[in-house]
Amino acid sequence: MSKVILIYPKFPIQEGPKFNVPMGPLHLGTYLEDKGIRSVFIDGNIEDSYEDLLREELLDCTCVGISAMTSQLPDALAVCALIKKKFNSDIPIVFGGVHATLFPVQTVNNYLIDYAVIGEGEDALYNLIMALEGKEDFENVEGLVYRDSDNNTQVIRKSHNFDFSTMPVINYRLLSKQVLEQFEENFVGMITSRGCPHRCTFCINTVVKENKKWRTWDTEKTMEEIESLLSLGCNKIYFWDENFFVNKKRVEEILDNIESKKLKFEWFANVRADYFKDSYLNSDALKRLYNAGCRRFGIGAESGSQRMLDYMCKDITVEQILNSARQCETSGIRPTYSFMIGLPGEKKEDAKLTIDIIGNILKLCSNARILGPQLFRPYPGSDLYLECLKSGLKEPVSLEDWSKAIMTDFMESNPYQMPWIEDPEFVNIAWFYSLFLSASAGRICQLFIEYCRVYKKGLLFSILGLLGVIILIGAGRVRYKFGFGKFAVEISLFKKYRSVISC
Repeated sequence: MSKVILIYPKFPIQEGPKFNVPMGPLHLGTYLEDKGIRSVFIDGNIEDSYEDLLREELLDCTCVGISAMTSQLPDALAVCALIKKKFNSDIPIVFGGVHATLFPVQTVNNYLIDYAVIGEGEDALYNLIMALEGKEDFENVEGLVYRDSDNNTQVIRKSHNFDFSTMPVINYRLLSKQVLEQFEENFVGMITSRGCPHRCTFCINTVVKENKKWRTWDTEKTMEEIESLLSLGCNKIYFWDENFFVNKKRVEEILDNIESKKLKFEWFANVRADYFKDSYLNSDALKRLYNAGCRRFGIGAESGSQRMLDYMCKDITVEQILNSARQCETSGIRPTYSFMIGLPGEKKEDAKLTIDIIGNILKLCSNARILGPQLFRPYPGSDLYLECLKSGLKEPVSLEDWSKAIMTDFMESNPYQMPWIEDPEFVNIAWFYSLFLSASAGRICQLFIEYCRVYKKGLLFSILGLLGVIILIGAGRVRYKFGFGKFAVEISLFKKYRSVISC
């Protein structure tokens, strides 16, 4: 039987208990297993040390597949070097995922990597394995980039849209035993659709051809997947769809099935703020969703400035964001709002409006959760990325350069190194202190205590951390009120020891 090793590299910073369900590689492994190819799945975010396992499994595998986002490149390259330099230099390494799709030629120009796959990888990886075993011609593998015998880079035409409806039941048993044992206590990921019909200019979906079209499982297939996951002991599902609520009829059919089958589980899904309206997510619909187990929403608000929302082509309004908070407060469903700050073209007034709307959301919805505002990091190839390049952003020219940039970016989050930001001193303070400026001191302390409980922090950490939070509340408000952004030693210390704090 053919065999492939699928590796999901670790991220630069890891937070909380070790529980990870990487849906892309899991879909790949499921598809290949259904085709008769044994898939060995290694998740660097779970496995503390997998060198012995890798050494053993490499003995009889056809190739190694590595699925990596740009942020995972440091560990991905380290794994490639381990395989090629220590174990077997002849083992073909195939790179897939977002970064390989955006920079395929740059990817295969790295001496550690033999092939890159553009776009969705199910058919491409299967056909590549067939080609490696002499059962298919390389020229027929759609979406493949490789170096030929003369070391010339060959780019096969981009892959067609994979027929997502043909995906077999997802094989969660490919995950490690450690992850499976935590199914009962965690939200477990499931993807019932791919792509997004919207046009946000910062999003990867506007760059990757396949993701511009929304494709979904039908209701029957979706319910089959839900029941399969519940049978493994899961009772909390996180629908990782870019937007679970695109099709109202489909959502209503899923609710019909949950109700008729009397399925009991909690679930979390992403939704747009403009869907909260009389003709869709009204009070009756939200009540029905709650009764069917929906407990959380993920809402990409991004900014409190209408000018910036329009600039990002979000196609939502500030009032719609606030209305969603009001609706969630009455429904009991907890919303998590994500925000960004430090975008190209953003003025100080725009950033202040984002701080303001976070405070207004927390007043309107007692259980709202805020992510960010994250310091804006442009997706390569997106419209906003091109604006950043015009402002002087230097694009890395190799995977090694990308890896170095990622370590600096993730560990430092430094507005002063982002040439498109007009007032880095203000953005530095607004980014770091946003929640301290927006919420009441009591609410902030409550959120920190909840964080310590969820991530099982010790008593000493909790006490010292709470004291630090109180100090930061005062410092942040003084800095913001008087516009004093210099000598921000506390921010520098946080960046320096961020990985330690997250342990």
